[in-house]
Amino acid sequence: MTRFFWGFRSAIVMGLFVAGIAMAQPDLPTPLPDGISEIHMSTSVSSQKVARNRTVVLTVKIEWSGKLASYTFTDIQNPAVENFKIISTATAHRTEVRDGQQVAIKKLEYTLKPEALGMGYAGDMVVTYRNLITGEENRLMTSKLGVKVIDAVAEPGSEILGIPKAWFFRILFGILLAVIFVLLLRRTISTRMAARQQQAEVGETVLLEEQYLARLKAEVDLNSMEISSQFATVSHLLRGYLAEKYTVSASDTTHEALAELAQLDAAAASTAADEILNTCDMAKFSGGTHGSAELARVYTLLETILEDELKPAADPKIEN
Repeated sequence: MTRFFWGFRSAIVMGLFVAGIAMAQPDLPTPLPDGISEIHMSTSVSSQKVARNRTVVLTVKIEWSGKLASYTFTDIQNPAVENFKIISTATAHRTEVRDGQQVAIKKLEYTLKPEALGMGYAGDMVVTYRNLITGEENRLMTSKLGVKVIDAVAEPGSEILGIPKAWFFRILFGILLAVIFVLLLRRTISTRMAARQQQAEVGETVLLEEQYLARLKAEVDLNSMEISSQFATVSHLLRGYLAEKYTVSASDTTHEALAELAQLDAAAASTAADEILNTCDMAKFSGGTHGSAELARVYTLLETILEDELKPAADPKIEN
C-alpha cells in the first residue's frame, strides 16, 4: 500500500513538471499564409532641377515578392502636382529574382512639364490594392518631392555658333547687304574716277578754244525769247575763257578784267572782248532794250575770238 502511494505521488509530480515545462516554452511565430508578402511603393524624379522648356520624369515603383498574382490594384490615382503639368504617362511590368525569390515590379512614369520658374512639387499619390489571398484592401501613399525650375535652355539646333538661329540669319543677311553695298560703292567710285580720268585725258587733247566753241553753240540760243539770259551766257563764257586762257579773274568787273587783259599779250582779243563785255553789261541793266541783232553781234565776236586762236594750232607755220 505504501509502495503504491509513493508511486502514484511520483507520477503526479512528474506530470506537473512536464506541464510546467510546456507552459514556460514561448509561442512560436505564426508564419504568414502562403503567397502573402509585404508590398512597397517608392518614388523618385529624374532630376532635382529642370529647365523651363524641358521635362522631368516622376517614377513610382511598386514591388512585392512571393506569389506574383497575390495582389490586384483597384485604384491608382495620378500624383498631385504643383507648378507642373502631366503631359504623358507610361506603365511597365517586370519580374526579377532576388535571393532566389521572384519579385514583381510595377513601374509608373509621369512626364511633367514646368509651368513657371521656381519650385515645383509632385507626389501625394494614393494607390489602393487588394490582397487576393486574404481579401484585405489597403492603400499606399507617396511623399511629395520638390524640383527646382530654372531658366529655359536653347533647343537643340536652335543656335548656330552660340547665336539663336533667327538672329544668326538676320546678322548674316545684314553682313551680306553691307558687303554688297561696299562693292557697289567701290564700283561707283571706280567708275566715276575712270570717267574723270577719261574727261581729263579728253580735256588734254581738246583745245580750250574748241571746248568754248562747243559750249557757245550749245548754250546760246540766238532765237530765244529770253534775250537777257542769252547775253548773260555770252558774258559768262567769255569771262570763263579769259580766266583759263589768260588767268583773268572771272569775278572781276568789266573794267578790271579789260585792264588786266590790256597788260597781257592779247591785243587781238582786247577790242572784241571790250565790246562783248560792255554790250552784255548794258543789256543786263537796260531793261530789255537790246535785241537779237546785238546778241548776234556779240555771239559772232566771241566765235571769232575763239576761231582766230585756233588758226595757228590748225595750220602751224614752219620757221626756217
